[in-house]
Amino acid sequence: MQFRSSYLKYCVGILTVFLLSACFKKFDQIETLNTNMFDREYQGDAWFQLDSAFYFVTPLGTSQTRFEISIIQDRLPGLKPSNIKVEFSSGGSDPLILDFPLSSGGVYEKVIDVPYVGTGEYCVEMGVFVPSDSTIINKFSACRII
Repeated sequence: MQFRSSYLKYCVGILTVFLLSACFKKFDQIETLNTNMFDREYQGDAWFQLDSAFYFVTPLGTSQTRFEISIIQDRLPGLKPSNIKVEFSSGGSDPLILDFPLSSGGVYEKVIDVPYVGTGEYCVEMGVFVPSDSTIINKFSACRII
C-alpha cells in the first residue's frame, strides 16, 4: 500500500509541476507585449491622430484654436476600456490630464480648445496616463499649421 501512496504522490507532484510551468509560460508572453498603447514597451507609431486643428472665435469674442483628436482603433487592446486618461499639452502650456470616454459608436474622440496665439504651427503632445502609479507612457506629438 505504501508503494501505491508514494507513487500517487509522485504523479500528483509531476502533474502539479507540469501545470504550473504551463501557467508561467503565459507570464513570459506578457513581457513581450508591445502592440497596444497601454504596453509600457509599446513599439508602434502614434496611438492618436490629430484629425483637425483650426481657428475660431467663441460667442464671447475670444480667439481659440480647436483640436479634434481621436485614438486609433488598432492601437487599442482587444477589451476596450470605457475611458482612457491621457496627459495633454500644447504650446508649452502646463499638461492636463483629460478623459477620452468611449462613445456609443465605439470610438474615442475629444475636442480640445486652447488659446489662439497667431498663425503658425500648433503641436500637441499626448501620453497615456497610468493612474495606478501616476506615470505617463508612450508620449507622441502631432502638429498642424493654422
